[in-house]
Amino acid sequence: MGLASEMKNLSEEIVASYKQRIRENEDSYKQRIRENEELVIEVQKTLDGFRKDHQEMAAALRAGLDKDEKNRLKESVELRKNLSDGEVERRKEFVPFMKNIKNDVKNLKKAVAEDLEGASAAWEKMSEILAQLRKTGVVTPPKEVVRKAEKKEVKIETPAEAVKETTVEAVKEIPVEVQPKVEPKPVVPMTLEEKVLDFINKHPKGARISEMEKPLGETRMKLGFIAKNLLNEGKVLKIENIYYPKPSIEG
Repeated sequence: MGLASEMKNLSEEIVASYKQRIRENEDSYKQRIRENEELVIEVQKTLDGFRKDHQEMAAALRAGLDKDEKNRLKESVELRKNLSDGEVERRKEFVPFMKNIKNDVKNLKKAVAEDLEGASAAWEKMSEILAQLRKTGVVTPPKEVVRKAEKKEVKIETPAEAVKETTVEAVKEIPVEVQPKVEPKPVVPMTLEEKVLDFINKHPKGARISEMEKPLGETRMKLGFIAKNLLNEGKVLKIENIYYPKPSIEG
């Protein structure tokens, strides 16, 4: 073979090798492009998933916050209503309580006035008798005294004896109303259980444990424990968180 033939073959081999490399580079480039496209698609899907999850979580969080806020508002309204109803109920109970106190004071004043009037009348009668004794030495006995003297057939012989006997008889026959002495009953302090039962019995429309704290001056836990014992003993009734007096059975 000649030099020209070898140069031609070499040139053809170089061209063929170069073309082969170009084809391999093109295939590798296309493969990389496909891989990059797939990676972009995968990243986009991941981002879309993150975005969707974020939106769902945000929506769920907003819904939960809205629900909690509504519940808090509802509880606040109910609390204000309960406090208002309790204040109205206490005012309703306070009016008849003060009315009873005023009636008791009025009756007490009337009784004291009657006692003073009776004592004043007795004292005036006694003053008249003493004045008559000092003036004349003789007392004109009342009609009742005269009748009793006639029944006893008391004879007055001398002026001195008459004065003496009439004076004694007049003093004996003066009608003085003696009030019976009332011995004060010993005050036995109520136990806390009796106070709780009395508080519930005085509230026929029901009473909560929280309403007993201030009037009875005890903690809610202690009052709740005692109220539960009263419930177990059948002395009171309970509906939800409200205690009611046990109805009396008649017949």
